[in-house]
Amino acid sequence: MTEQLIEENQWQILTVDNDYEILTDEPYTIRKKSNGFIPITRINSDGYVDIKLNRVPYRLHRVLAIQFIPNPDNLPEIDHINRNKSDNRLENLRWVTRSQNQKNKTSNHGVQYEYVDELSDDAIEITDYGDYKFEFYYYDNNDFWFYNGVQYRKLHMIDNGWSYHVKVTDINDKITKIAVNKFKKLYDLI
Repeated sequence: MTEQLIEENQWQILTVDNDYEILTDEPYTIRKKSNGFIPITRINSDGYVDIKLNRVPYRLHRVLAIQFIPNPDNLPEIDHINRNKSDNRLENLRWVTRSQNQKNKTSNHGVQYEYVDELSDDAIEITDYGDYKFEFYYYDNNDFWFYNGVQYRKLHMIDNGWSYHVKVTDINDKITKIAVNKFKKLYDLI
């Protein structure tokens, strides 16, 4: 049944290697044009799905994005929107800059990030702190959040021994710290 279904679907030449063709519908099966060989995929140690075409390794999400997702701005990276590296559905992939991709990661230096779809109505938008100007930063329920274009990511609170702060990036891409107590005083929260 599956083979019959595959034969009835449309195939197109694979952009990254024209010795292969790809189904135009899920499951986006890839096969060699000359003999119908379907290369196997495997999940690598980083959690990405890999595929070898003519002995050249590729990340499957990259193959699919190059094939099916327009990239008019010539962006260099593909982001898994839901952060699941093995979820290669087209609706879960998007072309992004390196910076955008870094803002939607699951963890950094051993810190697992927490994401939410929305903040409370009482959330405070952080637009400035000292000489720094910001976009997409919020303070809600004693936590700092960053909106990455998809969801709100909770910022990791850093304890330097005498106070707490969060690291943030201003509108000029300068990394700085927001000291929690100073922020609360500036925004009349204490």
